[in-house]
Amino acid sequence: MLKAMIVFGASLLCAACHEASIPECEFRVTTGRFVSKDHRLTYYNDGTTVIGIDGHEPSGTDGDIPQSEIRFLSLQLGSTTCDVPPEAYASVFNPHVDCPEGCMLKCTSPALLRLTGGDGAGAYTVEWYVDTNAEPAVLRHIWEQPNPDEVKTRRFPLEVRR
Repeated sequence: MLKAMIVFGASLLCAACHEASIPECEFRVTTGRFVSKDHRLTYYNDGTTVIGIDGHEPSGTDGDIPQSEIRFLSLQLGSTTCDVPPEAYASVFNPHVDCPEGCMLKCTSPALLRLTGGDGAGAYTVEWYVDTNAEPAVLRHIWEQPNPDEVKTRRFPLEVRR
C-alpha cells in the first residue's frame, strides 16, 4: 500500500532545506507501510528482536518491526533522470520525510539527498550522493545512533537516462 509520494525539488522545498545550482532538480521519494510478509526477517535468539531484513542489518529500528519503508527513489537533474537502485535504500526504515527537519537537498554535482529516520537507539541519518557524470553512481553514507562517529559507506552503480 502506497503511503506517500514526496517530491523534493528546487522549486518545492523551503530555503532552509535545499541549495540549487541546477535549476531543474527533483528527488522523488515514495514511502509505504512496511509489510512483514513481503520481507525476510531474521530474529535474535529471543525470537522477537529483528536483527536482519532481507539480508541487511536494518537502520531505523531498534529491534522492532519497522512501520514504514522507502519504496522508490529517483532523481531528475535537468534532462537527466535516474532511478536509485533499491539496494541503496533497502536497509533504511521509518524515514522522516517532513521538511525541513527530516530532509536536505543539494542540487549540485553530485546531487545530495539527506534524510533522517527512526528514533532513539534506532535513529539514523542517511545521505545519497548521486553522480550522473562519467561513471554514474550512488554513494550512500549511514550514521546510526548510538555510534554517530561510525559511518557505513557503500557505492552502487547507476543507470542514467538522458
